[in-house]
Amino acid sequence: MFSQVVAATEILYELGLGDSIVGVSNDCTFPPDVKSKPIASRSQLPAELSSAAIHEAAESLHRSGSVYHIDPAFLRSERPHLILAQDVCEVCAATSEQARAAAEEALCSATVLSISATSLAGILESIEVLGRYTGTEVESARLRELMEEELEGVRRTLADIKPVRTFYIGWLDPLMCEGHWIPEMIEIAGGRELIGRAGEYGVEVSWERVRAAAPDAIFIAPCSFDVSHTLQEVPILEQLPSWRDVPAVRSGCVFAADSAYFVTPGPRIVDGVRILARALHPDRFHGPLPEGRLAVRREGPDGSIRWEPSV
Repeated sequence: MFSQVVAATEILYELGLGDSIVGVSNDCTFPPDVKSKPIASRSQLPAELSSAAIHEAAESLHRSGSVYHIDPAFLRSERPHLILAQDVCEVCAATSEQARAAAEEALCSATVLSISATSLAGILESIEVLGRYTGTEVESARLRELMEEELEGVRRTLADIKPVRTFYIGWLDPLMCEGHWIPEMIEIAGGRELIGRAGEYGVEVSWERVRAAAPDAIFIAPCSFDVSHTLQEVPILEQLPSWRDVPAVRSGCVFAADSAYFVTPGPRIVDGVRILARALHPDRFHGPLPEGRLAVRREGPDGSIRWEPSV
């Protein structure tokens, strides 16, 4: 199998199929063992660009072709029987159309399977779809069951609380909300997303709209950014008009999180929900978080800003 979709790669490992993967995308970095796999699909966006530069470069690549390049030489030599693609976001991985074109160019007869969830239910269904295609129906059904049980456990723990009015930042420059399954995750974790809509794409939003919504909690997790990369760009927010007047900022409920636990539609969304629940309701939701995946903004009496890891 050739998996150039981050979520699909993570699901395959959970199903015990890591050894069957012959190639991945350069974006596939979890679990750690995947780093030993040949890279056969590569983003043409340079690493560690600012969010503004990434947005501009992605727009330019869309106009001229594709953000991703699949190596036809790899397909000719390895001849995988299954290529995993997606059709949700052209910046996240090559689409199924691009994968088929690459396979045709390489005279590779692989089946192209699109893993394209846009909701929590879709994520769970994609796990069982992969199970059917790979002969791991029992394992995939069990993985789905475990994820459902864990998500329901968080929901039950927080069932009687008042939802925290939340804004999840999916991109910083331009400022964007996040949709698809993110609002559902926030709801399970005891929050209510104010701008992003479940099942819909994230869109650019004005700061005036965010300020008028007056969120009581803000999560900053630009797609593909870890905490350290996100913190490099936080000054974009600090310079916005009346930033310090937003309720979330005044009360100290501003968080930077590793986006992999939210935007990757696979098993790690369970940890993403736990991260959200711990941040929104630290007095009710306990238990360890993945190390280094969440930081909280603290402002000193003198106006100095620091970001503290949450454990």
